[in-house]
Amino acid sequence: MLERGFIVVDGMSRSGRTYGRIFKAAISPEEFSLMQIKQNAPFFKDKRTSIANLCASLINSEEINEETIEKIEELLEKKREEF
Repeated sequence: MLERGFIVVDGMSRSGRTYGRIFKAAISPEEFSLMQIKQNAPFFKDKRTSIANLCASLINSEEINEETIEKIEELLEKKREEF
């Protein structure tokens, strides 16, 4: 994981007579999930429809609530302003 850039050395710790490295995540869970989706994706061959279908599936899931919908709307509005 260190070689692939998922974790980085964050310090050293002493345990008895030996020292060991302390690691921390180099990327956020969201970045890791996105990377997994892109790597496992015949899914991403047609990017426009596949991204839309992924978003639709996530939005239609049972875990979504009003707060999440508002946050998604804000993110979409910011992205729209970038264009």
